[in-house]
Parts: sequence; structure tokens; C-alpha cells
Amino acid sequence: MIGNEPYITSFSPQTGGVNTPVVIKGVHFYVTGVGPIVTNVAFNGTTVPVPNFSQLGQITANVPSGALSGPISVSTAYGTSVTTSNFYLP
Repeated sequence: MIGNEPYITSFSPQTGGVNTPVVIKGVHFYVTGVGPIVTNVAFNGTTVPVPNFSQLGQITANVPSGALSGPISVSTAYGTSVTTSNFYLP
């Protein structure tokens, strides 16, 4: 069971280089009437400058320069969700 915190359900692709667009799907990224509530998206701790909210429950984020292979995290004021599988850079 999840509360108000974000929850990542999937991401694609699972491998790519810097500037690869990665679609992150989940819940509690957006509040109707308020808009996006995500405060941070990171690839193994390296923050994405500006994620794109392409639709409800979906963020598209380009892999930032300096990122290393590892989990993806999405944060809001309610908490942080971290992927259970890693994103891999070449």
C-alpha cells in the first residue's frame, strides 16, 4: 500500500547514454488542479535539471551529464521513490 509519496512503477529504456530520454511511469507525480509536484528526479544521485511531464503519471527525463549506472529516484514533498532495478550507462 502506498500513501501520498511518489511511487515509480516502471521506466524505459533501461540503458542509454547522456541525454537519452527516459520515460518514468508511476503515481503521485502530479496533483489535479495543482500541477506537477515532483521536486527532484535523479539518476544514481545526479539530478536532472528539468524533467518533462508529458502526461499524468509519466515523466520524461534526459540522462544528465555525470550520471552513473544505478537507480532512478523521484522526490516530492511527501517522500522519495527509488527504482528497484538500475538504469545502465555504457
